[in-house]
Amino acid sequence: MPDEDKLQVVTYSVSIGGVDVGYCDDPDVAVEKELKDITVQQLHKQVLGQRLLGVKPTVKMRLLEITPANLALAFPWFDGVLGTDSIPIAPPVMGEDMYQYAVEIILHPMNKAADDKTEDYTLLKCVCTGPHNRSSDGEKEDGIDLEFLCLPDRASLPNIVLGYIGSKPVA
Repeated sequence: MPDEDKLQVVTYSVSIGGVDVGYCDDPDVAVEKELKDITVQQLHKQVLGQRLLGVKPTVKMRLLEITPANLALAFPWFDGVLGTDSIPIAPPVMGEDMYQYAVEIILHPMNKAADDKTEDYTLLKCVCTGPHNRSSDGEKEDGIDLEFLCLPDRASLPNIVLGYIGSKPVA
């Protein structure tokens, strides 16, 4: 028998780089797996299993609180003073490794107490790689659409550590 108490309608508070970004719509975490079929010639193309070749998590959200700090999230190379310096649309050096701009993203369910981390999504090294879209239609709240690619924590290689759901794992 299904348990209706386990059904949820959840909204999330979002923290990027340790800063609460305020109201946001549609936070979405997707974990795409790259798989390769395991086959042997004697069995032609029959799939016997699959090998995991990689994992590509992404985080998408629509920020509703338009502030210089939230605008700068789409341009992680910005290293000036918010509110006084302009935000460059492109990094100063093309071809550089975006990993240097990686930040931690935490999505915390608003229906849980602040100290209850059991359903938090924590992604350790995220870089804003998607397009910067700011849209307005004159009727509903303006928003900034952001997309982050989550990369493995290089300090943990050769283990692939991307993040976790729940409380921080004990080392």
